[in-house]
Amino acid sequence: MKLNKNRIRTCVQDIYSSSQSLHLRFVQTASLGPELYFHLRCLACLKAMKNGVITQTHAELLYAALTAWGMNSRKAQLEPFEIFRSSLKGARNLISGLQHVTLLNAKKSDWDKLYVLWSTLRVTNSDSKYQLVGKSKLLAHLLPNWIAPIDRAHTLEFLTCSQSISPKQHDQWEFLRAIHEKFFARVARRRAKALAMWVQSASAYGWDSSIPKTIDNLIWAKLQQKKRRK
Repeated sequence: MKLNKNRIRTCVQDIYSSSQSLHLRFVQTASLGPELYFHLRCLACLKAMKNGVITQTHAELLYAALTAWGMNSRKAQLEPFEIFRSSLKGARNLISGLQHVTLLNAKKSDWDKLYVLWSTLRVTNSDSKYQLVGKSKLLAHLLPNWIAPIDRAHTLEFLTCSQSISPKQHDQWEFLRAIHEKFFARVARRRAKALAMWVQSASAYGWDSSIPKTIDNLIWAKLQQKKRRK
């Protein structure tokens, strides 16, 4: 799960240079099923959230979104709902205190606080090496302007040419931070105008809900393009 500087440089250039065509491909192939529905419902609840309080309905929608996004399948088992919900309750102040942070203004102190939040949240069973996937997908719905959802088949495959995940939780955390600072933030700076336009116009049926998520959409399109070529 270590990042190769040359590989990351290539990935940034790939997304930057072909972002327009990749975005068009994503729009043409984006899923409009339950994964989009629950994604948008979660973000609507987030906008209505006060002081970091996750209501019962909001928690249920987050849980449903994680399931729709492929969690709780095979070895990536979600924690029971009450454990999941309880961890959100305990993280109220952390969630509220990080709402202002974005991909481009995150400071070291913000990352330190996010690590505490990361350690507090209970998403997949505690010994799961899929915590990186589950927690990033949850954080993408709690801090959408900062954190992108990560999965093995797209994010890891694109950035590392591998789908393997370290079983060590700290390694997973370090990877989350590294790819946001070294890849997502760089793409966000280089493609700022286009990304902002897509988000503001709510293009791709609502999937372009934030800059991190829109970059994730471009990665998805890139991998689909690669598969078709094969």
